[in-house]
Amino acid sequence: MQTRVLIPSGVLGLGFSAAALADAAASRPDAIAIDGGSTDSGPYYLGTGQGKYARSTLVYEWQQLLHLREQLSVPLIIGSCGTCGSDAGVEMMFDITRDWAEANPHQPLRVALIFSEQSHDSLRAAWGRVEALAGAPEFGVDDIDQLTHCVALCGVEPIQNALRDGADIVLVGRCTDTALIAALPIMRGADVASAWHGAKVTECGALCTESPPQGVVMLDVDETGFCVWAP
Repeated sequence: MQTRVLIPSGVLGLGFSAAALADAAASRPDAIAIDGGSTDSGPYYLGTGQGKYARSTLVYEWQQLLHLREQLSVPLIIGSCGTCGSDAGVEMMFDITRDWAEANPHQPLRVALIFSEQSHDSLRAAWGRVEALAGAPEFGVDDIDQLTHCVALCGVEPIQNALRDGADIVLVGRCTDTALIAALPIMRGADVASAWHGAKVTECGALCTESPPQGVVMLDVDETGFCVWAP
């Protein structure tokens, strides 16, 4: 079974072409997936719990994707809400979604919120199973109390659980850029390696094409491989 995923942009807030988005919608994708953040900008946003992009920009772009999702009746997935994927970022995207829903009467929406922020107590409990990445600064269990925000990194499994439960919209905390794209294809039986590889190629949107400013890119995945194309 082929699964077609529409990726509107490399990150919500970066912009996308309305014409390209309309062309992509005409191809009847099975899901819309977009990243909400990155570590590329450094640790500031996670440390402060703040987002990189103006709320007004997020509202403008997210409302377009909400309208598109309603037209297509497919899942809409965003990962690393609010740049860093903090609980506050997930709540912010839920507030924006709820405001849109209240202003646009339609069928009831099922919205899944996936939180990934970790408490100090949970980090202490997991300490014996925690290993630092190569080159990381020294960090001991006594340093945990100095942390302001600490997020776990979601893979495909929490997203797939939400989709199986019938979620129309999935708002995810810190998440790999690839997981939010690969989740549905893998769930529907696509070749796992192809799903991950295709997701990695497309996670920055149209930067993998000859027309990066349009933002939009499409990914088709099935049991034999994947295809990336620009609308």
